Amino acid sequence: MISEFLNVLDALLLFVVAVEEFVVRVFKGGKVTVPKRLRDIFDVGDGDYVRLALVEVLKKEDAGWVRKKVS
Repeated sequence: MISEFLNVLDALLLFVVAVEEFVVRVFKGGKVTVPKRLRDIFDVGDGDYVRLALVEVLKKEDAGWVRKKVS
């Protein structure tokens, strides 16, 4: 019961904010994974198209993590 309420609350908050940010690793071939929580909330399934925005790239280098903003 509580988890259902939290799922509904999450969905409502996402509609109010209109943006959900998350960081994912890029796999071979440029593939990324949309977090399961968001797939569940928005009923995203195989074959669906999802609009994403690339905001910045994080690269690990010898000196540490380097951020590259996309403008």
